[in-house]
Amino acid sequence: MRPKRLTWTCKNVTITVSEEAAGSREGRKSAGDRFFVDTNVLLYSVDAAAPGKQRPARLWADALWETGSGARSWQVLHEFYVNTVRQVRLPRKIARQLAEDFAQWRPPEVTIGLIRRACHWNDQAQLSYWDGLIVAAAERLECPWLLSEDFQNGRRFGKDHNRQSVPAYS
Repeated sequence: MRPKRLTWTCKNVTITVSEEAAGSREGRKSAGDRFFVDTNVLLYSVDAAAPGKQRPARLWADALWETGSGARSWQVLHEFYVNTVRQVRLPRKIARQLAEDFAQWRPPEVTIGLIRRACHWNDQAQLSYWDGLIVAAAERLECPWLLSEDFQNGRRFGKDHNRQSVPAYS
């Protein structure tokens, strides 16, 4: 039987399943908040060659699975599969299973609207097209948090500053 309230803290962000408890402290995020997870976090969660990054990545992955707060795009899933086979050197069967598991985080459909929004971020925020696609997917999924090592810590995207980068590692 699972506990009714689960809490994880990574990089000064706490995820708590109980929204009531989540509102009691500054900086705490409720389970209702979604975290868009970039490829590198997923890769480090399975890469034993980088133990300093694997531990926090696993903590994040476990917390996001447990709370249902994780989100990612098809782009992230494609990159994850290719790099788990090529760089991490996991067997294809295991890499496929992990990719299928992460597909449960319901990525947004890739549409011309998503591509246009990626181009917007490419132009307006001087992001690469691929990083713009990450921000556009996070927007589409209404994720206020981007969990990645590729974005500047605390960088905000959007007119309401509703998407903020959160560092996954020290």
